[in-house]
Amino acid sequence: MRPSQLAALMHSITLCAAVSKIDLNSEVIELRSSNWHRTKHGYWLVKFYAPWCGHCKKLAPVYEEVATFYHRTQSRSVSVAKVDGTQESSLLTTFDVKGYPTIVLLKDGQRVASFDGKRSFDGLTAFVRKHVDPDAPPTHDVGEVPIRTRQRRARGTDSSSPRQRLYAIFAWLTSFEPRTVILAALGLCCSCSLGLFLLLFTVSAQRHGHRA
Repeated sequence: MRPSQLAALMHSITLCAAVSKIDLNSEVIELRSSNWHRTKHGYWLVKFYAPWCGHCKKLAPVYEEVATFYHRTQSRSVSVAKVDGTQESSLLTTFDVKGYPTIVLLKDGQRVASFDGKRSFDGLTAFVRKHVDPDAPPTHDVGEVPIRTRQRRARGTDSSSPRQRLYAIFAWLTSFEPRTVILAALGLCCSCSLGLFLLLFTVSAQRHGHRA
């Protein structure tokens, strides 16, 4: 075997191994026209995507998380799959796909609903639960703060954090005339008591002006 032929063979083996590794590591099932018959049984959450689509790339890790959730912890009550729309134009026509990503829920091969919510783990699983098992309890215990909410609080992005309270104060201030906020800000730069006095004075004057 010539060196060039050996190099080409090794390249092909490496490429096949890489593709196999990707398929094995992903929980998302790749659907094509050739294996579409699999959707004839049970519930299927199907995402139509394009490799070049930025929104699809952003959704990919979230969708992978959803697939892992249903395939590993929910006894495959729902199968999670994807379709490369650039390769399966006939399926795009069948489901009237106008843009990417498009997500639909199927039951025994028939469309149940199309997803049009926030593309998040919570949004997608809530969508599935609504149609597959509407009587099921929430994924967290009653009275328990959801894990994602606890994570937001830990990062200081919850509405009860000091930063969010500060945002609320600024939102309240913007309900007044600009000069009111400016005078109060200038006063605060000098002293807290002066800033408070100017704010109360200008707010009072503004209210009397509205009454007049």
